[in-house]
Amino acid sequence: MGDHKFLFEKATVGGKEGTLLIQREDFSGLLSFMMGDSMVAGWMGQKEKTKAGFENFNQLFKTWVERADKS
Repeated sequence: MGDHKFLFEKATVGGKEGTLLIQREDFSGLLSFMMGDSMVAGWMGQKEKTKAGFENFNQLFKTWVERADKS
């Protein structure tokens, strides 16, 4: 099971006010050893796959928010 959290914080980037998105996933349960920083997850490449998925989500979410902000 994974507990996914999204946190939004005020941020200033390049002198402009903005929002910083922080996301976090905490894994628990029977198969949690296959995720996160465990040796098994590293061997399976799961950490890199999870990170790539989060980075892709972040970029798509950023694009969606910025497009909605201009409407």
